[in-house]
Amino acid sequence: MAHRPRSLPTSCAPAIRPSHRLTRLDSHRSFGEVERYNRTLGAEFAYARPWTCETQRADYLHPWLVHYTYHRAHTAIGNQPPASLAPTAVTNVMMQNN
Repeated sequence: MAHRPRSLPTSCAPAIRPSHRLTRLDSHRSFGEVERYNRTLGAEFAYARPWTCETQRADYLHPWLVHYTYHRAHTAIGNQPPASLAPTAVTNVMMQNN
């Protein structure tokens, strides 16, 4: 059985030139990025240091996510942060995290 997307929003279709890719539902290609993110989240955030309470950990999560998305180099995309892949034509992104 393959995952078949029902529809693609037509407003974004011309800008990103989408293509349909069929992958098996239980394939590593479907969940590999999420599993890698979860492993990184555990290693670099959740278990990287001892937390004294849940509130302290929760308060630090947002700054870590900003670092992960906007500043941390990712080898899979040429040592660039994921935010660097966003098209330059995007106008509804808040620039406070640069």
